[in-house]
Amino acid sequence: MNKHKILFLLVIILIVLACLSSIPYWTGIEAERQFTHFNDSFYPTVNLKPLDTTYQRGWFHSKAETLVETVGFSSLGANQQRLLFVHEIAHGFMPLQSVLIRTTLYSKTGVDAPLNKPEDEVDEGSLLEVRTAIQVNGDSVSTLSMPTMAVNDQNARLQWQGLQGSVYVKRDFAMLQADIYMPEVQLETAYGEIVIQGVMLNAELQPNEAVLMSGKGSLSLADVQLKGKQTPFVKLEGIKLEGSNDVESDYLSVLLKTCLQQIQVETERYGPGYSDFELHHWHVPTLSRIKNIVADIRNQGLSSQQQTNVLMLKLMPEGLALLKQSPELAITRLHFITNEGELQGTVRLKMEHFDINIFALLMNPSLLLNALNAELDLQISQSLYNWTQETNASKETASQNRLGQYLKTLLSQGILIPAADQPDYYRSQIQLKEGVLEVNGQQLPLETLLNNAK
Repeated sequence: MNKHKILFLLVIILIVLACLSSIPYWTGIEAERQFTHFNDSFYPTVNLKPLDTTYQRGWFHSKAETLVETVGFSSLGANQQRLLFVHEIAHGFMPLQSVLIRTTLYSKTGVDAPLNKPEDEVDEGSLLEVRTAIQVNGDSVSTLSMPTMAVNDQNARLQWQGLQGSVYVKRDFAMLQADIYMPEVQLETAYGEIVIQGVMLNAELQPNEAVLMSGKGSLSLADVQLKGKQTPFVKLEGIKLEGSNDVESDYLSVLLKTCLQQIQVETERYGPGYSDFELHHWHVPTLSRIKNIVADIRNQGLSSQQQTNVLMLKLMPEGLALLKQSPELAITRLHFITNEGELQGTVRLKMEHFDINIFALLMNPSLLLNALNAELDLQISQSLYNWTQETNASKETASQNRLGQYLKTLLSQGILIPAADQPDYYRSQIQLKEGVLEVNGQQLPLETLLNNAK
């Protein structure tokens, strides 16, 4: 082999080595692009406001930090909190090696805390650690872990026994799948203790121009224990919520199924209970305006009373605009079982088209009843009704016998009648349409039903 061929081969080898060695750098550029897009897409969806961000890109390793502030909690009596996300990014030889990111979340107690504070000087230690692998196609898979922690306040103590989970995110935040598990959460106050065990969250979400996120998800709790110092012991077991939402032609639909396997009050046990909720035809642009108005007023630093007054003034026209879009709300299944009997029913509410201005409504709010289309079908077993009357006779206080008295009044007024097709049940069928109220097929003055509801 002559010298020219050797020299040419060396040049080719050097070019290949230069290209290979530059891969991590160009991978770092792509990682920075993904990081910037993540900041813009993710934080607003979880009510976090980015305050400052840095990105120090190296050849094989980069470091990014983002300082954020919680949004919308001041109205709940909580101070705005600042959090620091620290990202250690290892970008190797893509596509041979995935980009690996280790993210650690810290609490920043100082309002003016510097962004690039040394890690050993972080105020309160790490709150959460996330390890993420970014694939060649831009998708990412993350594992989450949180240590056992406790937060103490003058009047309360909140403690949770760690957290584990995984999150899959498609490129450019096109879809998110999450699975989160928390073994136990405890809240202790001067009034008692709440213990929540076996919290599991699953979600599959997509960004939507009309709403923040759309998709489906579920939340389950093994049990919830309420241990009041002056109230009876209560335990809720087998709680599960499954829901989904969708937007079509600027209208939001929401479906929610709930299940409660058992309620225990001292030694008494009730359940299971089920209920399905539906929302249809809720106008998203109007909902967005309402949300923006509420957020803007909350950030003005007004007192609670001032916030209430301003909200009522500004939200009344928007509320009327929302009702004019004919929203619907329904409980398509309500079913609760006890040892003494069962209760079941359905409820549907829909606003029909109407043309009422805000001034006419202020003068006569009952005008809305002419546009309300409402249906209620309630069934209660006679054994459960008889049990409420027997219990009513053995109790002394009005709060204890209120249910029995209420059912007895409904029966005496013909609002609750024996069911024709189910001899062991009482039934109530109520319909309100165009301002006319029918109860069990008979017209009834609306004032009668309103007085019973008080």
